[in-house]
Amino acid sequence: QLMIEVGGHELISTKDNSLMLPIHCCVGYGGDDNDLYSVEVEPTMRTKIQIFRYILQEGIRLNVGGEFGIGGLFVRYGKYGRLGHKMLTTLERLDLMFEWETIASYIEDIVRGTPILQAAIKSNSSVQTLHFIINHFSWSISTEDSRGLLPIEFAIQHGLDWDNGVKDIFWAVVASLIPEYTPIHIGALVGLNWEIGMKILLDGNESELDKIEPSTQLYPFAYVASINSDLTSVYEMLRRRPDVMMSWFTGV
Repeated sequence: QLMIEVGGHELISTKDNSLMLPIHCCVGYGGDDNDLYSVEVEPTMRTKIQIFRYILQEGIRLNVGGEFGIGGLFVRYGKYGRLGHKMLTTLERLDLMFEWETIASYIEDIVRGTPILQAAIKSNSSVQTLHFIINHFSWSISTEDSRGLLPIEFAIQHGLDWDNGVKDIFWAVVASLIPEYTPIHIGALVGLNWEIGMKILLDGNESELDKIEPSTQLYPFAYVASINSDLTSVYEMLRRRPDVMMSWFTGV
């Protein structure tokens, strides 16, 4: 902290000759792999954690890595590691050092309110990292980024597919809403289409195609048609439950 106060806060965002940020050095990048495990020895562990927390906090304040860098937490060191493997983000590197529960206890108070889930998606983090954020930072599901996008909307726009993250984020959203909203309602609202999620939702929730969406009082097929151009989903809803369409026109 004294070094930063003397040298200036820009030190937090300054890379060395190896293109490493200070936060990378905190998690063992650039040194011998054995150094990684020295953090398990007291009091070294406490000191390194304190340094890491301070650098992360200042990094967020100084916008290191931009909006989705989260203070350097999602900035990769270099492009490829040994043997050509893709380098991990700072957060993924932490996973090699501690259990996820421990990591959450170290950073939750610092990252709260940031678009951390969008950042994980943007950095192409592992599905395990997405699970960690969803399970430990429940507030992240409803946190918007600077464009006003929720994580589920961001994931769809980013091209994430159903099995590589969208599914987990979607069901977390469903769990957070009142039961009057069915998965099909919510899927339409957040922009799922036939290729990304909607087919799976219809296959598992066909009996709910007669459930009216609470805010618009529309049946699912009409609700989907009113908010997006996913005509395949609309067609499949009508094909599977023609009785709902008849009720729509006859009022019965």
